Amino acid sequence: MRPESAPLPRYGSAAIADLVPSVLAAMHSPVPGFSNILGLPTASATCVLLVDGLGAELVRAHQDDAPFMHAALATGRDLTAGFPSTTAASIGSIGTGRPPGSHGVVGYTVAIPGAGKLMNSLKWDSSVDPLAWQPEPTAFERAAEHGVEVLQVGKRSFEGGGLDRAVLRGARFVGADTFGEVAGKVLDNLSEFVAQRRPGFIYAYVADLDWTGHAQGVSSTAWRLQLQLVDRFVEQITSRLPAGARFYVTGDHGMVDIPVERRVDVDLDSSLRDGVELLGGEARARYLYVRDGALDDVLSAWRSRFG
Repeated sequence: MRPESAPLPRYGSAAIADLVPSVLAAMHSPVPGFSNILGLPTASATCVLLVDGLGAELVRAHQDDAPFMHAALATGRDLTAGFPSTTAASIGSIGTGRPPGSHGVVGYTVAIPGAGKLMNSLKWDSSVDPLAWQPEPTAFERAAEHGVEVLQVGKRSFEGGGLDRAVLRGARFVGADTFGEVAGKVLDNLSEFVAQRRPGFIYAYVADLDWTGHAQGVSSTAWRLQLQLVDRFVEQITSRLPAGARFYVTGDHGMVDIPVERRVDVDLDSSLRDGVELLGGEARARYLYVRDGALDDVLSAWRSRFG
């Protein structure tokens, strides 16, 4: 794909940042300050499941491996990721209802201002206060203040992490390490919300597909088998939903395999490191933090190499 043909994020109409605001605006008692941009049906109990690395184009390309989700695309709706299309930025948009340029989690690794080092946004840095990095109320906090019970279902190791505190605060954490645990926690709590007529919202997250894709590539047998497990997992939750509950599945980004001959190792080309103090971001979107006075030379070297 050439840069000029890449799809732009559809902020405010059909981006991942519009999903949670639309869900909260579609509650029986809508959460103030949010608009149902996506036109979702009204519900009192809703779950949004984020499957890391699940792109709509990947599902379309693997009908045999994901028949349930492939069929759902016929009545579903494509959302764009924000920019950059990386996990930390998209989770920030899920939790805040805003694009990355607004919530400030703008990459996988980013420079800590004035520190001379990078921060991994997924792992965070103990020297950085998450509430200073992202001080605005999250969508989850705003929902909770309106009386919605908000739960986050995810791996136990994620609880209390810096990214969680920055963009997902306001949700009560529910630990679940396996597909079975995640499905069980989602269904049990949705059923409780419906039975007790309590407004409830669940954000659930699974990472196994993404891990498999990064390690093995999306053309691998391992990734296709993992996609089959995800498809069955989504089908099992859907088939057991209590009446009146809603269940939405999204990805945070897609994934493509880059052939070896198209990869560039910056450390093997010294001209690409001249004048560069820190090399942040990731393969999807690199950030160059340049030394004072070196901007023009760095731009020239990188444009000469990459166009």
